[in-house]
Amino acid sequence: MSSNFACLSCRKRRFAIRLLPFALSLVAALLVGCGGNPPAPNNPGPTPGGIGKPSPAKEGLEWSHRELLEHLKAKGVTVSAFPHGPRELPAMDFLDRAGAEFIERGDGHVIVSLHPTAQAAKDRGGALGMMGFSWGRFVFMSSQHESSYAKSKQFLDVLRKSLE
Repeated sequence: MSSNFACLSCRKRRFAIRLLPFALSLVAALLVGCGGNPPAPNNPGPTPGGIGKPSPAKEGLEWSHRELLEHLKAKGVTVSAFPHGPRELPAMDFLDRAGAEFIERGDGHVIVSLHPTAQAAKDRGGALGMMGFSWGRFVFMSSQHESSYAKSKQFLDVLRKSLE
């Protein structure tokens, strides 16, 4: 019977030796942490440094003017913005000048309005033709003032390309 007992303890010892690397890796993982990334928030906003391409079907539906502005700046677009006068929809004036607080003659000037639905924005943007476009719930409309029309049209193209 003693030989049977010795075999049993040998088996336990072999099992423990085989189990040891697994147990050590499990303990190390618990002490160090799993190393996984924290879960992403529901609305991460603009991608850092302008990396990645925003989608009109996702970011275009979720972003505010502020998040749109952050994305444009991250893409390297020189832009400043301030609220556009009283309107039925939230709108901002985007200018092609950094730090601008008012519109000056000759500025590239685009009015960016936020519509309740992407379809409403698409309908409005389509009606503007070459003077504007829609992206998600946003409508970008070029200034129609004679002194800044050409520059506003160029700025509109810059904004469009930064969202593609």
